[in-house]
Amino acid sequence: MKFDFKDKKKFYDNIRNRILTDINIKITCFILAVIMYVLVSFSQLSEKSFTKKINIKGMKGDFVISNNLPDSVRFVIKDKKRIIERVSEDDFNIVLDLSEYESKGKGTYLVKLQWTYPKIMKSFFSGIEVSPEILSVTIESIKQKNIPISVPTFGNVKSGYMIKERKVNPSEVRVQGPESVIESITSIDTEKIDISEASESFERIVKLNNNSNKIKVVGPADISVFYAIARKTETKTFKVKKVTVNNLNQKFDYSIENLPLNITLSGSETIMSAITENNIYVSIDVSNANIPGEYNYRDFNIEVPADVNVVTVVPRTLIITIEDKN
Repeated sequence: MKFDFKDKKKFYDNIRNRILTDINIKITCFILAVIMYVLVSFSQLSEKSFTKKINIKGMKGDFVISNNLPDSVRFVIKDKKRIIERVSEDDFNIVLDLSEYESKGKGTYLVKLQWTYPKIMKSFFSGIEVSPEILSVTIESIKQKNIPISVPTFGNVKSGYMIKERKVNPSEVRVQGPESVIESITSIDTEKIDISEASESFERIVKLNNNSNKIKVVGPADISVFYAIARKTETKTFKVKKVTVNNLNQKFDYSIENLPLNITLSGSETIMSAITENNIYVSIDVSNANIPGEYNYRDFNIEVPADVNVVTVVPRTLIITIEDKN
């Protein structure tokens, strides 16, 4: 059976009339249906949060980031439950791309983070929120310089002892980092060394204590530190008026003109605190005095307590007059 032209026209007019009848109501119903679908779909969405490490790319050459940046950011993903259950932290990538800023040189820039996520999350209902989304990045020139090494200690050497000398090898180290940071560094510490109750010299191998993630140490990581430990010494001068004359001929008498002797001694604080003039014995051998006269003696014997040293003697020459007893 075939439709003639009039029948076709009647058929299409009938369909059009059916569609256009109450068209406003039909459109409204369609819109409401779409809205209800969307609302129901969004009400069924799930979310999951991750903490993700930031990957920095694009920094090369003579520049470096000088300000503190977070190591990671928090991001929240939203999607249908069946999608959320299939993704994990490893499916995402957070990137701080500084490629275009390196050509601009030194300065502070606001840079938006970039991120990627799996293909299954690219539906109308998929969403991701990153916090923070924009980072402030300060770019500076890299600089190097040599700085001295500082060696901190804790504790005290044994009572009566002291650190006589300290040698650090190497005494300085080369560091590299942002220009503003390098200029502000005056020294770099090693690990602390325990010197508690030390009474003998010792050597330690310690590491540099670099607490800044902005600077890099260029050179040896091991530092040799030598401590020379010695007793504390005290120097004291005594006036000695008594001098013993040995091997004098019995027919002679004698007299000494330039007494007292100013004898300076050094030794540990403990020993020196107990010494008096009576602990110093001075004697001269005058066996060569065969005739009366005046004799100058530079070589004379000075006896002091153990562990005590004679520093100076003034006068250095004693003048002794020899004469007959009669």
